[in-house]
Order: sequence, then structure tokens, then C-alpha cells
Amino acid sequence: MITRFQQVSVIAAIVLLMAAAPAILPGQGSPARAAEAAKLIGILQSDAEAFDKAKACQRLALVGGREAVPALAALLADEKLGTYARFGLEPIPDPSVDDALRSALGRLQGQLLVGVINSIGVRRDEKAVGALARLVDDSAPEVAPKALAALGQIASAEATEALKRAVAGDSAALRAAAADACLLAAERLVAEGKREEAARLCDAARAADVPGHLRAAATRASILARQSAGAPLLLEQFQTDDAEMFAMALRTSRELPGAEVTQALVAHLDRLPPARQALLIGAIGDRRDAGAFSGLTRAEIHERH
Repeated sequence: MITRFQQVSVIAAIVLLMAAAPAILPGQGSPARAAEAAKLIGILQSDAEAFDKAKACQRLALVGGREAVPALAALLADEKLGTYARFGLEPIPDPSVDDALRSALGRLQGQLLVGVINSIGVRRDEKAVGALARLVDDSAPEVAPKALAALGQIASAEATEALKRAVAGDSAALRAAAADACLLAAERLVAEGKREEAARLCDAARAADVPGHLRAAATRASILARQSAGAPLLLEQFQTDDAEMFAMALRTSRELPGAEVTQALVAHLDRLPPARQALLIGAIGDRRDAGAFSGLTRAEIHERH
């Protein structure tokens, strides 16, 4: 039987081998690579010990291709080897991997199902969005949050719509998990240059009945996604009595770029009580925007009088 220590050791070995791969692997498509993959597949299909099969999965993550997918997929339901099978499958750049993972969604349960959901998220398989959205209603408490997280990683238009529905749902726990997933998806959308989509997704999360720290995080993400156009939303947060939102606004005022943002912050000083003025002045100073100097000088003179 493979112990927990052995599992951790094999996973660590995978990371080390992948880091060293360019130096130790035969060329892609080379006869040596094909021969090694065939040997490893043979181990998976034999009566070899579980530890040897786990090592074969580990190596197939590096040398395996489409030909290894059926043998690896056959182990997804194995209590001992399912995790290793996923490690072998995830890096293989062939759509048959996604087909196999989607197929496994309908026949696995518990942690094996959770693992496959995680792998689908890693691979960002858009074809799995419908099945993942259905799993949000799964009765197993560990499944729905992972399905939501995978939707956040995929971040397609269909996936974000599913997240918006979930964040407005009846379950407090799922609303919170969906808000987290919205933040993950928004980050991916911003990286892809889809800032408006990211902002709208964050708006859905911040409008939902979720814990304060998630609402603050969603508001910050919405402001930053909009860049300088997020300044009005930022300024609103300085007027709130919510200490968490005010603290978020101070932080975000240091992060949101643009001279026009600096000017808007300076112009807003007169609307704040002295204690909050002082805090905002400190944040404006941290922006190191020379154009803020004259406005800050006027604010200081106003405060003295």
C-alpha cells in the first residue's frame, strides 16, 4: 500500500523531474521517447505493484502523449492511483485528456471526483462548463466549492454566467465560494484584456450577500479592472461607515494608476473629516505623483484654518 509519505515523495519527485525535463528528456516524437512511453503504459496495464504504477504515471507526465491517455484514464477511479493518473494526464496537450476527464465526472464520487474537477480547472476545459455548473448543486459538501473554483479558472463567458447565478443563490456557503471563484475568474479576464467583463463579474460578487471581506475584495477588483474609470467607485468607499471598506479604499488608492486618479483623490479630501483626510493624504503621498503637490498644499492650508 502507498503511504501518505510515499504519495508526498512521488509528488515532490514529479515537480523536480518536470523542472529538469529539458535536460533529461528525449526529443518530442523521438523513437526513444515513444519506446519509453510504451514501456510505461505496459506497466500501467500489468499486475505491477501500485508504487511502480505511480512512478510510471509520474514519468508519463513528461514523456506521454495521446497514446498514454487510455491507460492513465483507466486509473482515475483507483483509490490509490487516481491522483497519480491525474498528474500524468494534466500536462498531455491532447484533447483526448479533456474527453477522459469529462467522462469521469459522471462516474466518480468523493475525493476522486474532486480531483478530476481540479484537473479540469487546471486545463481550463470550456466543454466541461455545463457539467461543472450542474455539480454546483451536488449534495456532497466538498464537490460544489471545487466545481465553482474550476469555473473560475476556466473563466469563459458561460462559466462566468454560472458564477453569477451561484453568487446570487440561496446557500450562504455557496455564495461565498462563488464570490471567491468570481475573483479568480476576474483575475484571468484582466490578464486576457477583458477588463469590462471582469468588472461586471466583480460587481455581481460585491452586490451579493457575502461576507464583508469578500465584498471588499470584489469592490477592489472591480475598481482596478476599470482602471481610471474606477475612480468614482473608489471615492464612494471613502464615505462609508464600514471600516473594512474604508481600509480597502486606502489600499486601492495606492494601487490605482493615473494622474487623473490622483487629482480625483485630492479633490475628494474636502469631503472627509480631518482624521480620514490625514489617512488619505498619506495614501496620496505614497502615489508619488508630483501633480498632487499643489492640491495637497491647499488641503493642508484648509485644514489649518
